[in-house]
Amino acid sequence: MFIHQNGKYVYVNPTWCQITGYSVSELLNTVPEKALISGANNQSEQGTESSKTQIPLPERLERTITTRNGEKRIIDLYLSAIMLENQPAVIGTAVDITNRKQREHELEVIAEMGEAYRINNNREEVLSIAILKLVDILKADGVFIEIVDIDESSNTMIKATGDWKHLELKPVSIGEGLSGHLIKTGQPYLNTEASKDPYILYPDLLEGFKSVAGVPLITSGFTIGAVVIGAKHAFSENDLRLLRAISDLTASALQRTALFEKTRLQADELKHAYNSTLEGWALALELRDKETQGHSVRIANLAVKLARRMGIQEDQMEILRRGALLHDIGKLGVPDTILLKQGKLTGDDWVIMQKHPTYAYEMLSQIKDFRESIDIPYCHHEWWDGSGYPRGLEGEQIPLAARIFSIIDVWDALTSDRPYRPAWQRKEAMAHIINQAGTHFDPSVVDEFVKMIMENK
Repeated sequence: MFIHQNGKYVYVNPTWCQITGYSVSELLNTVPEKALISGANNQSEQGTESSKTQIPLPERLERTITTRNGEKRIIDLYLSAIMLENQPAVIGTAVDITNRKQREHELEVIAEMGEAYRINNNREEVLSIAILKLVDILKADGVFIEIVDIDESSNTMIKATGDWKHLELKPVSIGEGLSGHLIKTGQPYLNTEASKDPYILYPDLLEGFKSVAGVPLITSGFTIGAVVIGAKHAFSENDLRLLRAISDLTASALQRTALFEKTRLQADELKHAYNSTLEGWALALELRDKETQGHSVRIANLAVKLARRMGIQEDQMEILRRGALLHDIGKLGVPDTILLKQGKLTGDDWVIMQKHPTYAYEMLSQIKDFRESIDIPYCHHEWWDGSGYPRGLEGEQIPLAARIFSIIDVWDALTSDRPYRPAWQRKEAMAHIINQAGTHFDPSVVDEFVKMIMENK
């Protein structure tokens, strides 16, 4: 508590001395008040003149003070007007809330970083966020992060900034330097006499620096690296605690990105195996149906290319490609006596043959991973004018993927050699496709197909 009158302190208690770092005699006699409370001199004068100007008191506010040793402290200040010896004065009570504000700030920072990390699954992005926050929040003049590379028995410095930017990508053997010390001990580190630091490998890094601090990156009981920061001002224990909080959050985010990358690679491997299996099925169908080898893969790739031109979203391409590979899967339900018949099919044969899209639907709809790929196997024999099979769909009732694929399927069939005829010339095949626009094929898809073929002559 203190009392202020006529521009100076007339009373201070021990707690105010403890908060400010000044003695009673210094506060009462020699210390300029502006060195203590930003704007407090004005507040006190306002309080002194309150009886004349009607400045409203009491008033509660937060103020930042500069203590005797130069440290910034945040106080909760309550000012009231009083009369002391028949003269107006201001009595103030203060509570040091620096630690509380620091905790609130830490929570805000952690929440902000947590949200930023949540939406980023890339290690480089996580490290960039960490670097920027450390510079911004802790006012670090140099930052570097090292990640342990267990396979190579070395740390790979993958991110650095500020005065230490030149360290980026520089390898350091495990156990060396301050980062090695942090990784080895697993303990946080703070040195406010940076020029005498025993662990920094390159003393020139700390030229002009007052303090250096660091923490290990630990997640799930494993040390995966270290964060080191330096500054031309003194770091406090609060700064070290915030550094630990940021680093713990960063370590968890890095582990998550590693798991995400591992899962992605496994998913890619599974996808490759999955697609290889589908291509194997397609090849088996070709061999059974005596199609030209490679027909299914070839038309699947060409269908994807045309689909992109037609504006189908990229996340649908894999679904379309699977449907193209399995377009004739329903023929597994057609007896060999009909499918491989040398002569002309009878009317009854055609009734059975035209059931193969329905067989495809019945087969694929039972398999969860193939349900989205049904459109092509089920609908690629539908015609734009409604004269196709199995359901006689017309126009845009036919799924776009099937409208795209039907053109590709006919084009590849016409331009490939068959046991019963040689391949058509491309010009002839193109004329046939164009002629079928509006009857067999969607005219808008035909237009885009013609452009695609002409551009890739």
